[in-house]
Amino acid sequence: MSPPVSPGPGSWSLDAAHCERPHSRFFIGMGFDALYTEGLRASAERYGLLVDTVEARFVDGFIYTCPRPIGAPPDAKGTPPRWLIRLACWFHPAVRARLRRAEAVLVERPWRADVADFRGPYSANLRAVLAAAQRRDLSALTDAALQDELDTLARTAAADLREHFHRSGACMLPVGDFLAHVTAWTGDSVEDALRALTGASPDSVDAVVALDAAADAVRGSGLAPAALGGGGAPLAVLTDLRAQPGPVGEAVGAWLDLVSERTLTGHDVAELRGIEVPGALLDTLRARVARPGQSADAQIAAAQAADALRARVPASHRAAFDALLAEAREAHALRDARSALDFWCTGLVRRALLEVGRRLTARGALRQPEHAVDCTAAELRALLGGGEGPSAAQVALWADERSARSCADMPDTLGHPPAPPPPPEWYPPAAARIARAFGLYLAASAEARVAARESASPAPAAAPAGQVLEGIGASSGRVRAPVRVVRVPEDFSRVSQGDILVARITTPAYNALLPLLAGLITERGGALSHPAIVAREYGLPAVVGVRGALDALSDGTIVEVDGSAGTVRVLG
Repeated sequence: MSPPVSPGPGSWSLDAAHCERPHSRFFIGMGFDALYTEGLRASAERYGLLVDTVEARFVDGFIYTCPRPIGAPPDAKGTPPRWLIRLACWFHPAVRARLRRAEAVLVERPWRADVADFRGPYSANLRAVLAAAQRRDLSALTDAALQDELDTLARTAAADLREHFHRSGACMLPVGDFLAHVTAWTGDSVEDALRALTGASPDSVDAVVALDAAADAVRGSGLAPAALGGGGAPLAVLTDLRAQPGPVGEAVGAWLDLVSERTLTGHDVAELRGIEVPGALLDTLRARVARPGQSADAQIAAAQAADALRARVPASHRAAFDALLAEAREAHALRDARSALDFWCTGLVRRALLEVGRRLTARGALRQPEHAVDCTAAELRALLGGGEGPSAAQVALWADERSARSCADMPDTLGHPPAPPPPPEWYPPAAARIARAFGLYLAASAEARVAARESASPAPAAAPAGQVLEGIGASSGRVRAPVRVVRVPEDFSRVSQGDILVARITTPAYNALLPLLAGLITERGGALSHPAIVAREYGLPAVVGVRGALDALSDGTIVEVDGSAGTVRVLG
């Protein structure tokens, strides 16, 4: 394959936060790049950012992004000088309009309405639509009705993805503003300040809450451990538990309804749903039945962290601290709440695709049902209707090529080298405050992976005993246990109780498996990345941004994870 080519003028960065492998042809056809660009354009305008959008384009199946500052030509290079920024602020109509919007944002606080709408009407309406779709028996539909169902679900998922990016400002600005003020007042790190937000993201652990209810019902029923099956097929055991009368069937059913149709590892329809790794789900339930959760501990630790942080804030700023913390906690919930709905939408699209794939495989048009994700919607409609489309051999080749590649095969940047944005203090006060908040938020999240990878030394391949790997301490605590390396979704089936999970990155959907884990290590991410948020919510020691961890560590290696120090020590 020839080297990737820049998709346009500017500096483009690989977006590894939304998919580890190349995106499937069906997902690309859903227009993720346009949804990303349009959603962030709307968010930037609503929240007074001095960028038009962050443009997204597909390159060889991977997403690359490029910020587009207002008033700058697409091929602009480097950080503009301060005098040019000042001239633009004085005379450029679009820049002046955005500066006025920044002033209005700090007065109107639009994130309050956006968070309330998402947590209320938007989520309620979408959940009702998705719940109805999940109950639908796809096998009973005609081919034409199944295709219509797939098209409807794909449109629903696309609209939700646009909303995901449109609502970015609502969760980023209040949290970033809180971090900017608190770190300036106290001198504490972002990682320390974020501990005050633990417990404010219920969607990060909603599957664990449902799991606890299921485990409590099984434990109190007298069915355990026999009901959890010793040698039965995991899916059959779960189905039997769901069919139990009374509290057991109700609680297990509620938990499975929540986790079974969510994709586990990303937004793409090529990612596995929870029900496709039933052994991991059953092991998680068994672990929780044997060892009840300690959910109150994280809440107590968060309250203590907030109190300790407040004590270090100068007395004259404590009232402001209280207000900023309250705003940040409300907004912080939105980050993973968006993703929880995204993964449900994506999972239901995949469910419909697999039904299409099963029918086409039975007719010889595909070699296996999973290959449906590597067809476009138009190709599937043609094949399902008996018309012409790509051959089964061609689709299998596309699937093999996609599965063989990962983000590690792609350059971090394309086009001219990235340049830092202008310092916030170059802007008028309101715009400077907003720029500082967004900048700090992004620096603490997965989007900052390129800078993190350039500033840290990679871990050596096959790290020997005694080697210390360094990253970002995302969730405090220390634990010693064997590691389990998860490179692809299929590796989930090998995760056992007490393992330390090692992955390139995780998503909120991983919370279905959290009760199995003793700790978490990821190659990418920062203190505000998904793995960091989930680990803090669940109280798992975690170190993120550990370069080369997948190659340095192998299954069964005993390590010590120190989530406070941000280190992983290889013990042997």
